[in-house]
Amino acid sequence: MKLTSLVLSLICLSAFFPIQAIQAENSFTDLTDCGKKEESCFGKRVWKNGTIYTGAFRFGQPEGHGKMTWKDGSSYEGEFKDGLRHGEGIQNNDDGSIYKGQFADGFMHGEGAYQFPCGHIYTGAFYKDKMDGFGTIRFINDTSYKGFWKNGKPHGEGTFVRQDGGRFTGQFKSGQRDGAGKVEWIDGTVLSGNWKKNKIDGKTNFRFSNGETMTCDWRNGLIARERCEYQIKNGEKLTQTFDQLISNRHIKQNMALVLYLDAAEQISNQDKKIAKTRLVIAKSNVDRNSNLYTAIQSMLEIIAK
Repeated sequence: MKLTSLVLSLICLSAFFPIQAIQAENSFTDLTDCGKKEESCFGKRVWKNGTIYTGAFRFGQPEGHGKMTWKDGSSYEGEFKDGLRHGEGIQNNDDGSIYKGQFADGFMHGEGAYQFPCGHIYTGAFYKDKMDGFGTIRFINDTSYKGFWKNGKPHGEGTFVRQDGGRFTGQFKSGQRDGAGKVEWIDGTVLSGNWKKNKIDGKTNFRFSNGETMTCDWRNGLIARERCEYQIKNGEKLTQTFDQLISNRHIKQNMALVLYLDAAEQISNQDKKIAKTRLVIAKSNVDRNSNLYTAIQSMLEIIAK
């Protein structure tokens, strides 16, 4: 499963949530009669650095509904408590990012939606300014991830969907595939296995769209050279090395598909040399007029760039 899209899509998350801080109380000027002794009132406060708050006060602190703006053009409008954002609100940042949802003690905390400067949109749970809990992110390249998050990264059970409708469903750890999972392609082919630090590792099972199956061992993202078991539709079982199966003309279409999928794995793990070798072999085994041939050729062109 090619997850390069997920890796690239997460890049702009590194600039996550440039939330502004409320300034110290001793650096402001009150423009209305709204002193510390009044239980509640409506007023305006201007800090020396240009920060402005207009809204409800309670005993001298912003509390209730109000709006705060900063010198750089960022703003927050919503609920305050004890001088902090608390409750429902909308934060607009000067980089174009927007958060709409729940706050607690000054943090984005609870349920909300965040639009990143680069256009990605996350909707779901937050914990102290980070995506944490269950949520969905839709990337600008038409891929998406839906599942559990921890400390701002996919963590736990989740599903990543590619542009072409193919998907990986399984375990994530700190943003990488790690644990049991399966890859499903739109032609009906399914790969079930185990991943370790984003690489296939251990025994895997292919179920092809024509009903045939293959079981092989993978090590650190590569198909092991030991014998695999290939079950043909007529009941015949082949126990051969992977290289022998590749050379078997009766199953060459499915083996070409395996090579293509393996190449995608190698590209996602930044090993273009191995990917190119897989694709060249796969290309020689398929009909030039097939969709798979076109896909192989496109991937070779991507590698060449």
